[in-house]
Amino acid sequence: MTLEVMLFADAIMVEDRSILEFIDADWGFISYPLAQHYGPGELPRQEAAARHAVQLVSREVPRQAARGGVLTMGKVLTGTAQSLRTSPVARGKWCSKRCSARSRPPRRPTSIMCCATRNMTRKDLTVRQRMEKHRADRNCASCHRLIDPLGMALEGFDPVGRWRDKDQGQPIDASGELVDGRKFKGIEDLKAVLISRKEEFTRAFVQHMLAYALGRKLDYYDAKSVREITAEVARDDYRFLRVVMEIAKELFVSASACRDRGVICVESERGAW
Repeated sequence: MTLEVMLFADAIMVEDRSILEFIDADWGFISYPLAQHYGPGELPRQEAAARHAVQLVSREVPRQAARGGVLTMGKVLTGTAQSLRTSPVARGKWCSKRCSARSRPPRRPTSIMCCATRNMTRKDLTVRQRMEKHRADRNCASCHRLIDPLGMALEGFDPVGRWRDKDQGQPIDASGELVDGRKFKGIEDLKAVLISRKEEFTRAFVQHMLAYALGRKLDYYDAKSVREITAEVARDDYRFLRVVMEIAKELFVSASACRDRGVICVESERGAW
């Protein structure tokens, strides 16, 4: 699962592909054991005979299985789930943090006892039914209405990333409504919504990349740089290398400005600019 994500990201970087393919793509990498894990129809026909192959091979994503992009990869789905059940909260939070540049919901005060714990003990309820009871609490609803719909779109995948149609013997309902009123019926609809907000996704992507390059969290004075880099990336069809080049230029300009003022700008413990 880890190699699936690593090779996918490496291909986008080396081939200078669009960063929007992190959301949805009709290609990817998979091995026979991983295809067996995911379920029928996940391996290309030409590779079906290689039952003992362990190397990863390029393949086209079967659209009926809703695969494509990082959101539906086993590494992400497993890492954002509990050991025996899915977690729309964790999956929604992960998706929101990486796909949206909007402000995050505040942390729940430790003094508030969330009702999620007692709701999750009802084994006869589906995850959606448990979360609906969860959101009935006013203390929980304000935050969970922002992240739960994103996680519910991934309910078609079980805790280890396999496709499923039922939960507790009941059909999976992966529909939802975002805070802006946009509705979706499943993961494919959600990915379409995220791609339609490509400017917002690009801004979030740039923020993560710039923070990594600087070795620190971004602050209010970085907003101008983020806007300018995002605009340049959009003008270049959202190519990955454009993100890297614009961030490198920003670091160079910042270092030059500091040098001209005769000061040393230390952005991180890894070095001084």
